Amino acid sequence: MSRKAPDNFIPGAVISDAMYTALELSLRLGWSLDDMSLALSTGLKRHVFGNTVYIFGSDVMEFIRSQPAGGDA
Repeated sequence: MSRKAPDNFIPGAVISDAMYTALELSLRLGWSLDDMSLALSTGLKRHVFGNTVYIFGSDVMEFIRSQPAGGDA
């Protein structure tokens, strides 16, 4: 029995030394566009070049650690 591979496989890992587009990062984390917008508006660091928003893995880890425990899930 063969299984069809997913069309868009994005692993859930975020590597601290890697740089991600906002879209790729949201897919890796399972965040909606509203979640990403909220994170960016409440302190998640971003770097813009051209029309693309980039986020470093270390910045997203720092942002998540800085959030109060027991927040929305």
